[in-house]
Amino acid sequence: MDINIEELKNICLDFFKLAGMEFSLWDENKRNIFSYPTPHSSFCKTVRTNWDLYIKCQKCDKIGLDEVNRTKKPYTYCCHMGLTEAILPILQEDEIVGYLMLGQIAENENSDLINKCIDTVTGDDKFKDKLRKCLKEITACSHDKVEYCMNTLKILIEYMNLSYVIQKTDDTVFYRAKKYIIENVRSPIMPRDICKNIGVSSNMLYKAIYKSTNNSPTDYIRKIKVEEAIQLLLRTSDSVSQIAEAVGYADTNYFIRVFKKEIGMSPLKYRKATYDK
Repeated sequence: MDINIEELKNICLDFFKLAGMEFSLWDENKRNIFSYPTPHSSFCKTVRTNWDLYIKCQKCDKIGLDEVNRTKKPYTYCCHMGLTEAILPILQEDEIVGYLMLGQIAENENSDLINKCIDTVTGDDKFKDKLRKCLKEITACSHDKVEYCMNTLKILIEYMNLSYVIQKTDDTVFYRAKKYIIENVRSPIMPRDICKNIGVSSNMLYKAIYKSTNNSPTDYIRKIKVEEAIQLLLRTSDSVSQIAEAVGYADTNYFIRVFKKEIGMSPLKYRKATYDK
């Protein structure tokens, strides 16, 4: 998926001013590319400081994305904390090239449910009080308004397709760079390696990757490697040193520092938090 980030930002800003609702863009591999105004509200950031709740958040996101991937239709659901979220597929030639996620929203009809979810959270009263305080910052509206916003986003997707804000492509610099990183994820990769193998200058590579991801080439390489490491952590019983080597890091301690900086916890803690649930 190739994206005109500047135009997308303008669209996001206009929609936020109109609806007051956050939404984010995900690529066809279910990786978050762009969020406005922030990736998560203060409520959700607080929720995710609790590891048990953090894993539940991940599961909610995965279930929603999997459902849209299966049906190729918009999907609205209630998360484990009672907030409403919606996912819309971005279709081109009947193929999903990305997703728009709307939320998080406190529907007026769900106020009792949300408060009940907070009450049943395992933790001290200070944590629950903080959640209630942050909840006041969440967009509150009726279910009907959520439906209106969903219809507006459907129109925006059509506009983005027609104006090439988002487009499926197999021959952009970004696509070729991404393909090279994924195919060589088990090896150490430097931006110059990508430039040499796809035949572009370092300046062109930087512009292409930054335009599509808001990341530098070095940061984007790291993100892809960490995402691959997460899959290995969850799908295999390999040791951390084996996984580090499998994603191109000869120094296990350095890999752990990179992973922790990107995810917020060590590889072993991530695996344990997931398996415990």
